Amino acid sequence: MTSAIPDLDATLEAFAEAGADDATLADYVRRYPQFAGELIDFAQELRAVEADDAAPYTPDTAWETESWARFAKAAGVARGHASVADPFATLNSARQVEIRQTLDVPSMVFNAFRDRQVDPGTVPEPFLARFAQLLSIASQELRAALTAPARLDPAMQYKADGKPAAAADKVAFADLLDQAMVPADRRAALLRDEA
Repeated sequence: MTSAIPDLDATLEAFAEAGADDATLADYVRRYPQFAGELIDFAQELRAVEADDAAPYTPDTAWETESWARFAKAAGVARGHASVADPFATLNSARQVEIRQTLDVPSMVFNAFRDRQVDPGTVPEPFLARFAQLLSIASQELRAALTAPARLDPAMQYKADGKPAAAADKVAFADLLDQAMVPADRRAALLRDEA
């Protein structure tokens, strides 16, 4: 009898359905150590959604750090051995809109960054630094997060009837601005990174 290779999306979905508490997280990390970083990040995202639903609250850096440490401890994983933390995981929808408006970019552009679909090497450094500052992280941390494989928003993965998949190739920043139909003058300013 051969056992099937576990699938990340199916594992995350089963984890969410199982309750996603600390004990469940520890059990899933033990059973699927190859997905430890993804499980911890997903558990943190679920916790942020629950916190936002319970009371409108914008988590700060201390909350994010404490949250990550709690899940890492429950799972027995050191931060250095897990994937890079997702800087978008704790943002509520109001904060996402605020950042998007401050950067003066369409939702499609913001969402592409959130879902790690942008090639970080094509983003002007001043724009990346400003984006990172709004996320309360260093630009190197944002660049590292963007180098991780592209993903779909966990909420979209969970609600899909079929099995959705993220794009295999990352998009250049200039191409993303074209796809989002950013006006030519604003596109030129973003590429020069002049506000």
